[in-house]
Amino acid sequence: MNKLFSEKLTEKNDKGYNIYKIKGKIYVTDEKTFFSSENRKLYENKTNDIIYIMLYNKKYLFIGYFPNTPEEIKLPFAYWDRVLNKLDVIDLEDSSKKWSYKFTNNPTLMKFIKKFNPKDGEITYCNRRKPEKDNQ
Repeated sequence: MNKLFSEKLTEKNDKGYNIYKIKGKIYVTDEKTFFSSENRKLYENKTNDIIYIMLYNKKYLFIGYFPNTPEEIKLPFAYWDRVLNKLDVIDLEDSSKKWSYKFTNNPTLMKFIKKFNPKDGEITYCNRRKPEKDNQ
């Protein structure tokens, strides 16, 4: 796995949710529909898409979206290695800071993300592909 992405704790809470400990804060997620901290939801999946969550530099939540189709579900490799439809980035320290990207013309994989610059929302990729910013 890319060194820039944090790994989750091996713990699960009593409801079976995954727990992340980042800079002294506890974050909880079911990896499918939400990501929250201290009873505050930072993210809620309101789509039918499959999501894949990664943490970048212990500062940013990366949420990759993949179509919820039988073909996508049956693929024999991890979401890290699948072509992204869309990517959202949320600042963990200030959840009002969000970035959205779509990958219709330049598909890429999450594992190709090399670095993220929050000042301008620029993502650098190992494969040199750039997403189109999604102005939602």
